[in-house]
Amino acid sequence: MHRTTLVQERAPAGMLGRVAAAFRTLAVAGAPLGAVPGGTVAAGAGPHAPAFLAAVPFALAVASPRPLIN
Repeated sequence: MHRTTLVQERAPAGMLGRVAAAFRTLAVAGAPLGAVPGGTVAAGAGPHAPAFLAAVPFALAVASPRPLIN
């Protein structure tokens, strides 16, 4: 079975590399932005608190009865 992502299906073939690079860039650039509030939460509530805090929206998305993207 061959599986593709939504990005692979919707991006034009000639632009797929650029689209993938843009997503990768945003993911890497977003890590420090998430580290700042994560460090603040960890300093106030303990080192495991950011993981538990991140688990809440993840669990809600998994439990959602409908897809979040059409």
